Amino acid sequence: MGVREDRLQSEYEAMQKFRSDVVTWETIGRGHPPDHYRISYHLRSFQSFDAQGNPQIVEQVWKVDIKMPPNYPWGKPEASFVGTPVYHPNVWKIGDICIEDQYEAGIGIPLDVLCEHIGKIIAYQEYNLGSPANDDDQLVDWITHFGESMLPTDPRNIRKAQISFGELSRTTEPPRPKIKFGP
Repeated sequence: MGVREDRLQSEYEAMQKFRSDVVTWETIGRGHPPDHYRISYHLRSFQSFDAQGNPQIVEQVWKVDIKMPPNYPWGKPEASFVGTPVYHPNVWKIGDICIEDQYEAGIGIPLDVLCEHIGKIIAYQEYNLGSPANDDDQLVDWITHFGESMLPTDPRNIRKAQISFGELSRTTEPPRPKIKFGP
């Protein structure tokens, strides 16, 4: 296998270990190893403002497609909402997710870390008001004035702690020094 296939296989294996109460995933297509995933997040998030300027926060399943480009891992993954996107400064109105702000243009980010990061974006646990996707003054104003008291929209952990008993090392006592008594 080449570099791309090795990395895709590694990403698939990491996703098989990914555990969450709020995230499920599936592969799309027939690639082996897969290069297209659909991630479902069951979270509360900001959907819009109502006519009076109040935030509309809803709990639902948000679906995101993540595709690895042909030049992966040198090219960044593409992440886009399927259906209605969340209303977020790191999400373009068409549903594409800006991952560049934290990860050197998104290149090299492991897939399982990206899935967790997107979940944190949906739950408003992370946001970057300086994101290139952010072109909404009303949203920036609301986050600036009310974000501290109303965010995150969903405080749940996106990823469960992962402990594999097979990977734990056995704790042993350090060797005791030999003590010699007498001449």
